[in-house]
Amino acid sequence: MNRVRTLLILVLLTAAASAVRAAPTVLRLTPAAGDTLRAEELRRWGLFPDLPRAVSAVFLRTEAGGIVARIAEPGLGGPLVRERSIDAATFRAWTDALAAGRRPEPFAPPPPGAVWPERPLDPDAVAPPPLPPAPGDLRTGHAGDWVMRLNAGWKHCQTGFSEFFTDMAMVQMDIGYAVSDRVLPFFGFQTGFGDLTSELEAITGNGKSAVYAFELGLLLDLPLSDRTSVTLSGAGGYYMRSLRWGGDDFLTLYGTYDYGAALVRELSDWGGSAGVGLRRRLGDRVGPPVFLQAGVRVEAYGADPSLLYDPVSDIEIRAPDHDRWLTASIGFTFAL
Repeated sequence: MNRVRTLLILVLLTAAASAVRAAPTVLRLTPAAGDTLRAEELRRWGLFPDLPRAVSAVFLRTEAGGIVARIAEPGLGGPLVRERSIDAATFRAWTDALAAGRRPEPFAPPPPGAVWPERPLDPDAVAPPPLPPAPGDLRTGHAGDWVMRLNAGWKHCQTGFSEFFTDMAMVQMDIGYAVSDRVLPFFGFQTGFGDLTSELEAITGNGKSAVYAFELGLLLDLPLSDRTSVTLSGAGGYYMRSLRWGGDDFLTLYGTYDYGAALVRELSDWGGSAGVGLRRRLGDRVGPPVFLQAGVRVEAYGADPSLLYDPVSDIEIRAPDHDRWLTASIGFTFAL
């Protein structure tokens, strides 16, 4: 019985020792980074330039004494994990650079057609646990990503043109190319639809109004917390306003008589806009970022002050020589 007991204890001790040996040791590049490097740290230090979408990395000491980087990237079905072999000299150079406050030198990018030194994944390899988003992950998109912004809201004219039409519903779509994690140049299109005021409709008959805008602009992203940021934007472009007159009333436009059911008068000019917004990231940090956003902006552009003129009666409807609009909106931003 004692012999059996001794043999069982030896078997258990051997199994425990094997488990301890099999468990890889986690290595830290710098104490400040912890066991797992975040996406923000990977981008700031540029350790793996061929993996710009990596969301985390862990360095492990293998049983054979080598070093493996376990790197997680976003995938449609969840994180994708690869294990990359890192030589000891490179790992030491990275730790020394960070300890001295310098940016580490990444591995030289592989030549075309070649691959980085990879270590085959173990059958039971799993992704590092998801991390809460860091301020660096609030970006609109990674540098090089195409990004879309969709907004819907309300427009109010602050000049004398408000005497002729009501406030408008607005839809806006911007498409941009992220030149960095915080800077997004974009091309935008906006349209707004409203109604004529009752006073004007008493003269012209029932009608509608609309505005249109084509813009080129720049958006800056400034983080406030781990999930929330402020956006600042400025843009310039071509702005148009259309008064869609209804009814059968007789009107004239620069001496041209119109007896039809509608008369469209469109004014357009160059102008600009400036806006500020607040947005919050939805979901976790794995996968392309999606944001819920709200903001306000001001638009200003020139306009023809002579709205309508009847040369027979010498009656002219005039308005200011510029438009200024205040817009409030809510929408989404996501990487394409």
